[in-house]
Amino acid sequence: MLNIILTIDYEIFGDGAGDVKKHIIKPADKILRICDKYSAPLTIMFEVNEYQKFVEYESELVQDLGYSPAKEMKNQVLNAYSKGHDVQLHIHPQWIDAEYKNFKWIMNNPEQPITEFSKKMINQIIQQGKKTIEDIVCEVDKKYSVCAMRLTNLPWVEAPIEVHDAMKQNGIYYHSLAVSDSLKNNNKGLWNLDSEKEIFEIPIHSITMPGFKRFTWNRIKTALYRKMYTRDLVSLNFDKNKYQNKKNLASKLKNVLFIPQALKWDFCKQSSTEMLKFLDDAMARYDHVNHNVPLIMIGHSKDFFNSNNLDRFLKVTKNKYCNDKTAVFSTMSKCCVIQKNR
Repeated sequence: MLNIILTIDYEIFGDGAGDVKKHIIKPADKILRICDKYSAPLTIMFEVNEYQKFVEYESELVQDLGYSPAKEMKNQVLNAYSKGHDVQLHIHPQWIDAEYKNFKWIMNNPEQPITEFSKKMINQIIQQGKKTIEDIVCEVDKKYSVCAMRLTNLPWVEAPIEVHDAMKQNGIYYHSLAVSDSLKNNNKGLWNLDSEKEIFEIPIHSITMPGFKRFTWNRIKTALYRKMYTRDLVSLNFDKNKYQNKKNLASKLKNVLFIPQALKWDFCKQSSTEMLKFLDDAMARYDHVNHNVPLIMIGHSKDFFNSNNLDRFLKVTKNKYCNDKTAVFSTMSKCCVIQKNR
């Protein structure tokens, strides 16, 4: 059976821009209401380092914003969990030494990946992140344990070897960041990260397509929306000094448009038709008859203004696939239970 896992990166913008109510609470509430309508649990990838900073600067933020970002996030997550949704660990290392000054977050190491820390520090980051989330959720479920995570500030790749020991020591069985077109992927939809088969990568479902396929209206709209709030430029990621002449720029554009890229299954950036095509691809790609195949869909709270498309996708999926037991809506926690029982 295909186990469809809807995951949302629950966060403001990576450079600290944005507003928690506008870019986390309100869009997440819309997503949760649509998911509740179709009994489709959502796995909230809770950006824990960001939350920890909101707690650290609680008094300043309440004075400046008139509300507590940390309390808003905590209350929403507890309410979601009590209704059957899931909460797992998401790590943005740039928040670890971030500072709040003059109504703005200062990122001292804006693109820092977790791999730049020592093994001891990596373990501490994951351990503290896991504990922070468990302390929240254990208010309504004392047996709750974080079992999965998603890193960032890395390419779309599997959990790097530097974090494997920390995952094992902290009971993190799954990581999900790689794209499913990885050479390590197989018809079971996940792969081992170590020889002892204790930890696994569940990739984000994706399909390799020419680059120009990225330029759909939904994706362009999302990019323009982000540009309104962040200090990052929406660009083709080229060095201005290197590509001054037209010939080099034309070459770069050609690569951007035609080099194959893995496009991710994203309920914020795709039409319902595109979402369903990706699901059909998964049906053909994976051995869901003989295995419980985890299938990850991604989204971001700050990107969500796609209610009608998500609603239609869930409706069609439930009627076409779930009712005949070809697929089921699942969570990271449920996958952990399945894995432990094997």
